[in-house]
Amino acid sequence: MAVDFLLNAPAITAEVADSPLLRHAVQESLANLRLISRTDLDSAAHLARTATLLTSGSAILPVLTDAETDTILASVRWILAADEPAEVHFATIESGQTFEAQLLAVKAGMDLVANYSTLLDDLLGHATFLALLDARWPSRIRSASLRQFPGLIVMGAPQSPVEAAEHLVHEGAHQKFFDLALVLDIIGPNAHSFPKYHPPWRSPTTRWPLEQCFAAFHAYSCLAQLSDEIQNALTVQETYPSLLPFARQRARDIGGWLIGHVEFLGIDGVSLTHQLLGQLPPSPRSPRRDKYRYTDTVVAVPHLHFSAAGPENILVGRRVPPYEFYFLGSDSARVLQLLERPGHIESLVDALAVERRLDRLSAADLASSTLSELTALQLVVPARQETP
Repeated sequence: MAVDFLLNAPAITAEVADSPLLRHAVQESLANLRLISRTDLDSAAHLARTATLLTSGSAILPVLTDAETDTILASVRWILAADEPAEVHFATIESGQTFEAQLLAVKAGMDLVANYSTLLDDLLGHATFLALLDARWPSRIRSASLRQFPGLIVMGAPQSPVEAAEHLVHEGAHQKFFDLALVLDIIGPNAHSFPKYHPPWRSPTTRWPLEQCFAAFHAYSCLAQLSDEIQNALTVQETYPSLLPFARQRARDIGGWLIGHVEFLGIDGVSLTHQLLGQLPPSPRSPRRDKYRYTDTVVAVPHLHFSAAGPENILVGRRVPPYEFYFLGSDSARVLQLLERPGHIESLVDALAVERRLDRLSAADLASSTLSELTALQLVVPARQETP
């Protein structure tokens, strides 16, 4: 939808739409930093077309192997190299035996997890590509996920299947969190006031803002699960600096901090924090409902576009700046459509009663709950306050 808004492009494949390159271009366009170009689409399509698939069990991981990868991902290399002593480059089929060895190590890591767990089946569903660093160029990066390029996992040269498995779970957890943060209410609106967290295993000056804190909490929780599930495979002492022995305690430490500051989390963030800590989430509070009279006239804000996003969800976007996107349930989306022209609440209730085959009391309750959500999102306003 964003590409359609910003470029008026023809229909693109799901693989291209989900490309880290295109998602990065959309981010920059929505921030008015630049426009999406045909080059963005062509590069995204090229990477999707030339990736090599690694599979293990139900887990699938496309690996970037084409010789043009290093050139296409130049902006990723530039970001990664900011804290590195030398240039950063990606390995491809032209890198020779070292690249083949890296691929084998990654596949062994996937197989290791698949033998004990379904963890990667879930996490790698949120990863679009794996890009391997060229081992011929010295780098301190073992693995990374860049917020600017969601869906892209970067990995160095793992020395064992356990190390590869750890990196895949670690970065796969970050990729899943990126997606969760898009569609769930994880971070509250007052996150800027969150008292930054100091991880005691880091330098005294390290402070994490809320989103970084939650991302680390989620990743350590997944690593703790991995550690528990592959315990029988850990028969030798690993020589790399593994996070697995510390994952459970660190997840508890960060989770405890988040539980102590739940007022900065969204409702889904509160629930997810409790679930990852193995606790029952608190009972949800009844949503605030705006008081409308049957005679009130309301209207949806203009320039909305609707697109199916699954059997029960609709993606709604504004076609004019500032571009905004919302995942809505089918009832809320239908109410928006019914209010594209100003209408009385009473007329809305009548329409819902007919369409949903509800008695009038149930239709009125549905109208009240959906209008409360849409009003809070500023998608529905009193007719006299319609946004231009």
